[in-house]
Amino acid sequence: MEEKFQPIESLVNSETSLSQALLFMKEHRYWSETTFDSYKYDVKLFETFLTSQGLESTLENGQHLSLVNRWIVQQKENIVAYKTIMRRVAALSSLYAFYKELGIVQTNAFKASSVPGEHVGPHSRTLEMDDLKKVYSALEGLKKQGVYIGLPIKLLLFTGLRNQAITKLKVGNINWEEGLIIYNQKVRNSKNKMQVLPLPPLLMQELRKHVEEMKLNDDDPLSYGIKGYPLKNKQLNAVVNKVNEFLDWKGEEKRG
Repeated sequence: MEEKFQPIESLVNSETSLSQALLFMKEHRYWSETTFDSYKYDVKLFETFLTSQGLESTLENGQHLSLVNRWIVQQKENIVAYKTIMRRVAALSSLYAFYKELGIVQTNAFKASSVPGEHVGPHSRTLEMDDLKKVYSALEGLKKQGVYIGLPIKLLLFTGLRNQAITKLKVGNINWEEGLIIYNQKVRNSKNKMQVLPLPPLLMQELRKHVEEMKLNDDDPLSYGIKGYPLKNKQLNAVVNKVNEFLDWKGEEKRG
């Protein structure tokens, strides 16, 4: 029996969850699984924020400018890197642009929002999706050369934590059951707050394998550098530069 065609407009409405809406959108995009996973991760973060505000994570609830701005401010307060916030806003903007075009939502608050407080220079441009694919390819290429730096780079990409925070992460910061990194610097000032950061399942699997193979305990550092020593700020810069060198990213293209 021939399967009936159902237009997306009959499957999605303003009360559809953001994750479900993204899944339907995927059918109309030529995305790789890596690209889709990145979008799914960013959407899940915004859904978690909506839930924390006492709201259901629907298309309708997520299209309000005041909420979007509040989400951006919360990330700034949690010391999330500027480029990471920009990437997350761009991902949600793509979702809302798609459904605004179909008439399912009325506005795209993410397109109207801005991320303040960063001096944008030649090293501050946002990583686009094609750039992220290149970074992943570089990590695989470096791995074949015996350079194992995938974990710290992926933690930078997916958590948005700055260098200092990444170097302070310990195995005990991982919540294995919930798939989270819980970062709490335990310094009493307004800029240092506990952050709960969900990680993609594949990265969680990679972290578990890393911890088991290195026989790490909760008090051990989570990330290690090119020479196998626990990461410090300078070593992390060297790790990032290794990716830049592999991709021949220089000057304006260089991401740091």
